[in-house]
Amino acid sequence: MRIQEGYYVLLFHSNRKKWLVKVTPQKKMHTHLGVIDVSAVIGMKYGSIIKTSEGKNVYLIEPTVHDFIMKSERKTQIVYPKDFGYIASRTGMQNGSIVLEIGTGSAALTTFMASIVKPSGHIYTYDVNPDFMAIARRNLEKAGMLQHVTMHQQDPHLGLDIREADVAIVDLGDPWTVVTEVHVSLKGSGAFVAICPTMNQLEKTATVLKQCGYTDIDCV
Repeated sequence: MRIQEGYYVLLFHSNRKKWLVKVTPQKKMHTHLGVIDVSAVIGMKYGSIIKTSEGKNVYLIEPTVHDFIMKSERKTQIVYPKDFGYIASRTGMQNGSIVLEIGTGSAALTTFMASIVKPSGHIYTYDVNPDFMAIARRNLEKAGMLQHVTMHQQDPHLGLDIREADVAIVDLGDPWTVVTEVHVSLKGSGAFVAICPTMNQLEKTATVLKQCGYTDIDCV
């Protein structure tokens, strides 16, 4: 594939020296490796090599979802890619899945899930913080996933409009407080995932899940 104006490219020199950039005319990057003429990559193929003004090699790599997530704008702690695979396999998430997410944050997990459920599935994500939602929207748009996500800036404790969701992901400080609302939104045998950094959060959430009739509960 040839790189066109407006495409994103990962400029890779080493694991510690790589940049995710949007290709535009006359764009140049000043780095400690020398100047990189980004505009010069227009028409080149991904996988090609260009040289900086100091003669250093830079590889033109087509970005993956992982690259967009790791280079995303953020103001919050994110769920990292090492956890994504387990979440997807444990919940059965796939193309066509309907996913309810509570706690959008910077949309790192949202971006990954959208890449899994597209083109037939959809993500419905909720957050009360307008700053987080603005950042999340920019990150999703940059990764090309915004069309697969519907964003709701509202308090999930006041009720959720989604029904028959396949999976629910809750990333709140008090996930047990929305178990009842989420239960109504999930289909029978739907999966509930709570991101719980502390044992106290885990214990409270597991207790409420059992009270609501959930089974096959585990912690990783």
